Amino acid sequence: MTFNSTALKLFDSTGARISYVIAEITPPVGYLPTRTVLTTELREGRVIANVNGDLTGPALIIENEPKLTIRTQKFWVDDWGYSFYPADHQLGNVELALYEGAADGNAYYIGSQTTNAYDGSVTFGDINRNKTYYVVEVRVPTKAETGLSFDLTMQNKLPLAPGGGTPPALLPLANLEAGMYNSVKYTGNTLNAASSLIHNTESLYNLSS
Repeated sequence: MTFNSTALKLFDSTGARISYVIAEITPPVGYLPTRTVLTTELREGRVIANVNGDLTGPALIIENEPKLTIRTQKFWVDDWGYSFYPADHQLGNVELALYEGAADGNAYYIGSQTTNAYDGSVTFGDINRNKTYYVVEVRVPTKAETGLSFDLTMQNKLPLAPGGGTPPALLPLANLEAGMYNSVKYTGNTLNAASSLIHNTESLYNLSS
């Protein structure tokens, strides 16, 4: 982007150089907003592409991270027979919650999605590859919800909302990292020109009881 206007003055009324601030108002479609703020002065007869027109200084560049989408699949397996007949069965109608890790030692609730019946998957958008996320099973689905003739379990994992309702607003990161909940962790990968904007996490499982 180029700013070209006669309103851009070099000096203020006292004769001091004016310092201009450049910041993003609205991110491009498909990109996350940035908090980058640039400050520069103008120089006579120059197109300013570096801070204060110094060719050896930092470039005046504002970069946006692309919005990623993560996809998590949910399966159930036969706890007893898996060693003989290993098979993963997609599991629809299961509520999964997304949490975003923060520097204060907590993960904060972003929202929930329900797995579809076709392939047992959910997707979460507006993901920042520089942050850490957790996809957590809210509770074990009932037989009425799964359409199965038997109950499923999380083994020794804890449900987020045993009786239903909204998941907790925050969870301690230490509990998530210790495996207290039925969850998977996602951290962004280094992107290149060929990278997909849809990333698959590890899958989540329930066992037949």
